[in-house]
Amino acid sequence: MSKRQWRGWFMDMAIFFGCDSAFQVGTAVQSGRQALLRKDPAQALPHFEHAARKDPDYIYRSAHFSEGIWTYVGRCQYATGNFSLAQQSLELALTKDQDDLLARLYLGLTLLRSGNESRGKTELQNALQNLHVWIEYILTSRSAEAYCDPTQQIRSEIKKTLALMTASNDDRTQILTNAEWLGAEVEEEIERVRREESQRTG
Repeated sequence: MSKRQWRGWFMDMAIFFGCDSAFQVGTAVQSGRQALLRKDPAQALPHFEHAARKDPDYIYRSAHFSEGIWTYVGRCQYATGNFSLAQQSLELALTKDQDDLLARLYLGLTLLRSGNESRGKTELQNALQNLHVWIEYILTSRSAEAYCDPTQQIRSEIKKTLALMTASNDDRTQILTNAEWLGAEVEEEIERVRREESQRTG
């Protein structure tokens, strides 16, 4: 085999294994997301950890929303009670993308659960405010996609939670409950919009 043939063969193999690795990561993320949507973070976590090891810079993109692989890892660690690891994963997610809204939301939750009230509230407030802005932006800039949060339930819950956080006698338990619901509901909404977009374009 000539040098040129060898070079071509190695390039073909590199492309093949690169595509195979990307397929494995995508499959792992989808498996993790499905488990997360079933509210089974313990089952979802190994899938996301596998994807993070294969591609630590992986970003899931759907319905004009992006979420880094470390956000998914951190969310599952939070949901399974490992707040120390969750904080590390979510802070790593934010070093890769400062605009990862769910990373910031779950970082705020993690900090509050860990007793860091001041920073936790700040992160959570920022996440909720920006999440509301993002939904409004989608609705005003993309008229064909008015099905995003059609009942305004997500935006209504964001407003209620922000009001609770600024009240003099804020109800910490209710704030945590509301924010956890919002985190899960946003993922549900992303999936619902993804399905509707597929039906429209399929």
